[in-house]
Amino acid sequence: MRHPAEYAYRKFLAFRGYGGADCGVGAVADPNAPSGLALGQIPVGVTAGSGNCFYFNPFSNSIRYSAQPGAPYTDSPNPDFRADLENAQELIDWINEEVSITSNASLFVVDATLNGVLKRDAASYAVGYRMRLMEVDAIVNDPGNLALNPCRIPGDRSCAVQTGSFTFTSGIHPYTDSQTAHTAFGEVAFRHGDRLDGQAALHFEDYGFANSIDPKLSLRARINDSVSLRGTVQTSFRTPSVDDLNEDPVITTDYVSASGTWKAIENRGVSDLVPEEAFTYNLGLIIKRGTRFDFTLDYWSFDFDNPIGVMPHSALADAYADPATRDAVQDRIFCPGNVNDGSCDPVDIERVRINHINWPGLKTSGIDWHIGSRRPLGNGAFTVHVDGSYRLTYDIETLEYNGVVLRPGVEAAGYLNRTNPLAPPLPRWRANGSVSYHWDDYGAVLAGHYISSYRDREAAAAYSEIGRFLTFDANLQWNIPNTGAVATLSLLNLADAAPPLVQQDLAFDGLTHNPKGRRIKLGMTYRFR
Repeated sequence: MRHPAEYAYRKFLAFRGYGGADCGVGAVADPNAPSGLALGQIPVGVTAGSGNCFYFNPFSNSIRYSAQPGAPYTDSPNPDFRADLENAQELIDWINEEVSITSNASLFVVDATLNGVLKRDAASYAVGYRMRLMEVDAIVNDPGNLALNPCRIPGDRSCAVQTGSFTFTSGIHPYTDSQTAHTAFGEVAFRHGDRLDGQAALHFEDYGFANSIDPKLSLRARINDSVSLRGTVQTSFRTPSVDDLNEDPVITTDYVSASGTWKAIENRGVSDLVPEEAFTYNLGLIIKRGTRFDFTLDYWSFDFDNPIGVMPHSALADAYADPATRDAVQDRIFCPGNVNDGSCDPVDIERVRINHINWPGLKTSGIDWHIGSRRPLGNGAFTVHVDGSYRLTYDIETLEYNGVVLRPGVEAAGYLNRTNPLAPPLPRWRANGSVSYHWDDYGAVLAGHYISSYRDREAAAAYSEIGRFLTFDANLQWNIPNTGAVATLSLLNLADAAPPLVQQDLAFDGLTHNPKGRRIKLGMTYRFR
């Protein structure tokens, strides 16, 4: 992973006319200055903006052509450009750097299973053991290595806030960690006549710092030859990941509404996180009449205790901006000079410190359905499928910090949830349908994809509604006889539908909608025989 970066101290020098590799003027640390920097000694005869020393011009009149694809003046000269104010290319190259991070993860698994029959046509069993060893590491190049360059000036280690040498991009601390899990399970599958079958299981998992025993029971009852009922009840267990427990700081930037600008967000893992647990169940109806008709309807429910997530930085900053709650959260808010004593105005916030935490809990439920039919037609078969889901609830319990409500209990289903770390965007309705016809060595499929509208609580009223999104795809497939090859022509987003407008970066919801317009794709697969 590579991130473009700009050296903070080099831009500091260039704004003052001392930019350039051969200027001969350096910067020194100054913890009392807002930038944390000051000019070093200026050699005799060196003048700002002359000789090998350059000014950096951040304004658009320094740019001949736009470098942003799709922006005005990408292909034509900027009418406001002034050649005498253009930044020298050697200055730009001197300011710019690249942070390169290589992340590796490996998983080693030892698995053993023993299964057999307890009673023919009535009961069978399986028992097993699994060991999983996960190892992760992150390797960063020297410019972005906070162990080598934690401060604004490379090599300096005197700064209290170690965010690295760049203006916007942050470095990271290299790390190596591992996690080992031991799992044992036993399960029994049973049948009672032709009407009832099921499965009972017991699962044990141990991570050293946490363990859990979780049972599961599944049943299916046949009412008649066409109708069946099914249900499952179980508990589940999720431990914090290696990254959740890593206490090295990870610095990112995000918009903080209380200050009206982007600020540094410092996130650290916490070693004493407790596992996330859940109680889940589902109830379902199955109707099946050969290949001509099949229908399933399932209700599901998940009740989570201690779900693992991060503290909401926006809520901490908002609480700091309120004089009545500032004292309770000021230990999370850092002002100029790396103080967290509540002495600065919200607009002057420099950094918000958050952690991974266990939230109080959440409950979510929904309904899934499937309708399908396959019928002979001419020399082939005609098939229709519709699959969908409806999110009934996504209730998040109230989150408090030092007696201050950071997040009141909220129903998140049907909302964008842009600043809620525990909830992704949650449109209530989703559906996918297809109509296909297959004959001889050919197939044709028309598919539709639907996502319902939902709302953005944090946008102005005129922009709070995020519209529905409906797209269609078409696929033509040819199984080339006697070759093992299959050719597929796909026409994606036939109507060239644009994603609905969202009042945020990119102007659409990248977690929900696909921004790609109409596309044509030709694919070929070959199966060796």
